[in-house]
Amino acid sequence: MEPLLTTKECLKPMLLKQQIIAANFIRGESGKAFLPTLLYVEPKSIKTGNKYKWMNPRSIRAYSLSENDIHSLLSAVLTGEIEIKTANHVAEILEIPVGQLIYILYKKTTENYVEFEVKKKMGGVRKIYSPQGSVKIIQNRVKKILDFFYRPKAAAHGFIKEKSIKTNAKKHIGKKYVLNIDLSNFFESITFARIYGVFKARPFNFGHDAASILAHACTYNGVLPQGAPTSPTLSNIVAASLDKKLVTLARRFKIQYTRYADDITFSFNQKPPEDLVKVLDGEGLCEVGDLLNEVIESCGFKVNSKKTRLQSKTQRQEVTGLVVNNKVNVNRDYIRITRSMIHGWCKDRAFSARKHFNITDECSVEKEKNIIESFRNHIYGRLSFIRMIRGVDFPCYLKLMAYMSHNDPKQTKEGKRAMKETETYDIFICHASEDKDEIAVPVYDELNNLSIVTFIDHLSIKWGDSLVDKINNALAKSKYVIAILSKNSVEKNWPIRELNSVLAREIKGGKVKLLTLIKASDEEYVQDKLPLLADKLYMVYNGNPAEVASRVRDLLGHP
Repeated sequence: MEPLLTTKECLKPMLLKQQIIAANFIRGESGKAFLPTLLYVEPKSIKTGNKYKWMNPRSIRAYSLSENDIHSLLSAVLTGEIEIKTANHVAEILEIPVGQLIYILYKKTTENYVEFEVKKKMGGVRKIYSPQGSVKIIQNRVKKILDFFYRPKAAAHGFIKEKSIKTNAKKHIGKKYVLNIDLSNFFESITFARIYGVFKARPFNFGHDAASILAHACTYNGVLPQGAPTSPTLSNIVAASLDKKLVTLARRFKIQYTRYADDITFSFNQKPPEDLVKVLDGEGLCEVGDLLNEVIESCGFKVNSKKTRLQSKTQRQEVTGLVVNNKVNVNRDYIRITRSMIHGWCKDRAFSARKHFNITDECSVEKEKNIIESFRNHIYGRLSFIRMIRGVDFPCYLKLMAYMSHNDPKQTKEGKRAMKETETYDIFICHASEDKDEIAVPVYDELNNLSIVTFIDHLSIKWGDSLVDKINNALAKSKYVIAILSKNSVEKNWPIRELNSVLAREIKGGKVKLLTLIKASDEEYVQDKLPLLADKLYMVYNGNPAEVASRVRDLLGHP
């Protein structure tokens, strides 16, 4: 079988791309189109002792196919114009030399994955197998093939674009009963043979050799590895038959069914059908019904009986960790723990981080920084989860985010937005109008340059706002108040009222909030007029706004 292209053309780096566009494929005996062998990319091996070193003409990291090219190629596969039969065909689609592809998948198996454990919410650990180096590159390219062919089922919500645990939970709001079922060892039960079968069957219709090598590329130790980029889509493809059968079963009983990965949920308003669930006592103890168990096992999965739960509307009904009694909501315990973590961060971030990760031994300064940073990221991850479920304007979320942002030296854009939305500030500048341009505005500008959230009346109060309410709220929710004192301010009622309000809050709460900034030329005059400030430290302002802002930054603990 000879290629239609010349040897010179075969040496062109963009050969495969040109072939897709020109549709110049090799024809076999069946008349179907094949991809020509890319001999120019085959590596040469040099044996050194008992090891082989591969000399590659080009790096496999560079992938020349655009999204349009991939779509054109796979569309031809879908219509049957192109047949993917051999390892060479797979290598050509993935743009990896076939010798190197086989070497990576069959010879380097111990180097292809890093194993680690993640604690489960309900106890125990989940083993994660993270692909490394070349095998990760291969899997990311195989994922493009999977994504093209996969058509999500309506009942499936896990690992699917524009779907999430929230869309999954929405289907079960306000039902009399919610039945939760967990599939045991979900990923591990999807074996090499099942993945091979996926690539052999429609819509792929790949040949034996091609299906075998792709199944090897997507499995580890004979099963689907949790942590590989190809595993989520493949798990949904394998579970598609289960979804189809359970949707049919749900329609029969006129109930709702969804699946998020290994979490199966049914919800209904009638008496629990015994074919689905057997109620063993009045305390909620139950087991999966015979018919439902038979359907699940017929699809190659098993029920984890320890996690089967039937929840009535008088209880807290949860679906994939979200409360669904009246609306999709975050568990109160989740919010309580998040608040506790933020409080620990504010009080002693190093101690709280070590406690959270259960670290008791001594560690280097660099390691401790990494632990603190991981703790910070974990807090923001929890806050992002609350935001995803309840929305950006959820008051509890805004309050928690603002609380964290107030005490985070590296404030995020979202944290600043939350602080603004809840009208919380690092600094409130109290001043007389005569001191605005000379002192207040320069100080504000320097604080703003240091990303310190500051309230100043002419920028923070909008037309139509209540002047009194706005200022009182800002005073109450500011960490510190800079009182600019001069002859102008101490002779006016409004600045003095603000000053007395802050002093009263200090006395009541026992926390210092007032930072006095006295105009240099009026220092003696202010001290005579305000004897209550005699025992307070203050700064003298003599055209030094950058110094004032720097002192405030140190006080707040910002970097």
